[in-house]
Amino acid sequence: MQPLSRVKPNCSYVTSDPTSALNKHPRLAAKIAECIAEFAEVEFALAGILTALIGSDDAKLGLKLFANANSRSSQHTMLQNAAEATLDQIHLDLFAAIFDAFVKP
Repeated sequence: MQPLSRVKPNCSYVTSDPTSALNKHPRLAAKIAECIAEFAEVEFALAGILTALIGSDDAKLGLKLFANANSRSSQHTMLQNAAEATLDQIHLDLFAAIFDAFVKP
């Protein structure tokens, strides 16, 4: 592996303060903020699906359960288990097809 100074001798990089990179590149900072906001919306929607599947009117319950899952895989398993417990086979097949197409564990 070559040192970065040989590959790109005139480059600059930041190692100590990541906020300075965001300050220097405000368009990048805006894109990162958009990604975080989109991720939060997806998390909220998935928690809403879980809330509906478990038959609760309390959105806080679904959010708390979903947020306390340790990983995306755990969240996926929780949703799958709730779907299997509450949906008939036709709806379960539809749920699985949509979930597998649009929500990756």
